[in-house]
Amino acid sequence: GSARMAAMRPEMAQVQERMKEDPNADDMNVKLKYQHEMKALFVKHDVKPFRAILWPFFQFPVFIAFFMALREMGEFFPGFATGGIMWFTD
Repeated sequence: GSARMAAMRPEMAQVQERMKEDPNADDMNVKLKYQHEMKALFVKHDVKPFRAILWPFFQFPVFIAFFMALREMGEFFPGFATGGIMWFTD
C-alpha cells in the first residue's frame, strides 16, 4: 500500500501543481477533469487509500471488548481486584 503510494506521489504532485496553476480551477468541469486524472493515477498504480482504514476499523471493536473484559475481570476473580496479578501488586 504505502510503497505504491510512494511510487505514485511524484505523478500526483504534478497533477496537483497543474491544478494550482490553472486559472480556471474554480470551474466545476475543470475540477472534475483533475479529479478523473487523480482517480486514473490511483487505478494505474493499484492504490486503494481506504484499504488502510479497514484494519483499524475492524480492530477497534476487538480492542474495546478486551478492555471491557479486563476491566470487569475483578468481579469474577476477586484476587485481581485486591491483590494484583503475578508480581504486580495494587
